[in-house]
Amino acid sequence: MKAELRKLMDSGRMEGVIFDMDGVLLDSMSVWDHAGEHYLQSMGISPEPQLGTILLEMNMEQGARYLKEQYQLEENLEQIMNGINRTVRQAYEQTIPLKQYVPELLRELGRRGIRMAVATSSDREIAEAALKRLEIASCFEGIFPCSEYETSKREPLIFEKAREKMKTECTGTWVFEDSVLAASTAQRAGFGTVGVFDESSRASQGELQNVCDYYLTEKETLAARL
Repeated sequence: MKAELRKLMDSGRMEGVIFDMDGVLLDSMSVWDHAGEHYLQSMGISPEPQLGTILLEMNMEQGARYLKEQYQLEENLEQIMNGINRTVRQAYEQTIPLKQYVPELLRELGRRGIRMAVATSSDREIAEAALKRLEIASCFEGIFPCSEYETSKREPLIFEKAREKMKTECTGTWVFEDSVLAASTAQRAGFGTVGVFDESSRASQGELQNVCDYYLTEKETLAARL
């Protein structure tokens, strides 16, 4: 394991960890990159270029609202969200893998008694399906989907809700993120931050590394042992 991160885990300064799910725990971002496109195409609608990038920082409800307004869809928000979920649910239930560094990291955190939770922009249904299939759901004290709190990671609410569940202090709670926006939100709110490389956000990795207290490189995330 990366020496700096192991030292932090052994220092007593890490009471709890809040993981993003997509791009941090799961190698799933490619599914989401095209989910909106596939949904529109299933309805015979041609999506705009870079739609995946536009939707990336939105939670499910915000993305559904964007599609409804931008493409003048007749479906209501719930129907749109259900349609998008259908396009990705099968992948979460059957094929999306853990990122390679995750099993060892979860074991090491659990061995030290460090509490863990998940804060995600994905809906609970698909999050639970993937984490249960991959046999890691029991590692976490809770899953906190942004949509259930009518928020996004532009605001720190979802991190605060996870921290409250774990009963940890903000200064002892560390957020693992692959998004510059989400990591910046957590940093401003007083959380420690660990940036995680993901291929989908390769272009912003330099900025992510600058924002975060610690950073896991591409090589480290591809290793079974950190």
